Amino acid sequence: DVCSSDLEDLPPVEDVEPSVEELVGETADSEDVEETETVIVAEENGTKFSIRYLKSFMAKLIQSDDETKAFYGKLKNEVLSYEKTESRISWRYDSVYIGRKPVLKFGIRGKTLCVYYALDVKELKATKYKVEVCESKKYASVPCMYRIKNAHRCELAKDLIAKVAEKLGLVKGESKNEEY
Repeated sequence: DVCSSDLEDLPPVEDVEPSVEELVGETADSEDVEETETVIVAEENGTKFSIRYLKSFMAKLIQSDDETKAFYGKLKNEVLSYEKTESRISWRYDSVYIGRKPVLKFGIRGKTLCVYYALDVKELKATKYKVEVCESKKYASVPCMYRIKNAHRCELAKDLIAKVAEKLGLVKGESKNEEY
């Protein structure tokens, strides 16, 4: 048991503002820092503290602008038009699988829709697609990241979906027109 007299003997707590790395932790990768929302620093009774909000994929999608929602809807309908593809939404992203094989993942970073493909980045580096390597463990099965910022990139993303489908031997079925 701790009594109040024991607490008085303790040295005062320093009034230090923690960095984002300290808030996230040492084991977090750089993408976790990018995915965090605004850190609010508040002061109450002379003590500073930080509040960091981690939003789910669906929350980010709901709060995104109409153009990003339209891109997401077009691309998701395109990938789900292939036979045997299934979608599963988790906290961080929306994954599309064929059985247990990953096809792609949708994620949102800031105001940008990011699509992670199960393609080899080295094959696409010298092409018109501006893809990036995603070295995070959670995207190890889909390391090819493509950012959707405008309508032209959305059309190129559909081409990349066709490349993944060709690589995995998928057959295109009827097109779906659902609103997500």
